[in-house]
Amino acid sequence: MNIKKLTRQIGININHIQKQSLLTYRIFWFNFSHLYQYITCLFDRRFAPTAIKVALVIGSLLFAINHGYALVNGEMNNNRWISGLLSYLVPYLVNIHGRFISRSR
Repeated sequence: MNIKKLTRQIGININHIQKQSLLTYRIFWFNFSHLYQYITCLFDRRFAPTAIKVALVIGSLLFAINHGYALVNGEMNNNRWISGLLSYLVPYLVNIHGRFISRSR
C-alpha cells in the first residue's frame, strides 16, 4: 500500500507535516540567529553609551526603591547586592533589546 493512500485514509496530510517541520526549523534558526545578533549588540559601541545612561538612571531608581531601606540601615547581604546589581543590568539589557528590535525592522 502506498504511504500517501494510507495517510489519506487515516486523515493525515504528509505535505502539511513536512511544511510544519520545515517551519519549525526556520523559526528555531531565526531565533538562534537573532539571539546571536542581540548578544553582539550588547557590546556594540553605538548602543552602549545610551544604554549605560539609561541603566544608571533607571537602575539607581530601582535600587533606591528596592534596597534603599536596607542600605540605610546596614542590612545589605550578598543576596541583596546581587539583586542590586541586577537592578542596573536589566535596564541595560532592555534598552539594548529595544534598539536592536527597532534596528532590525
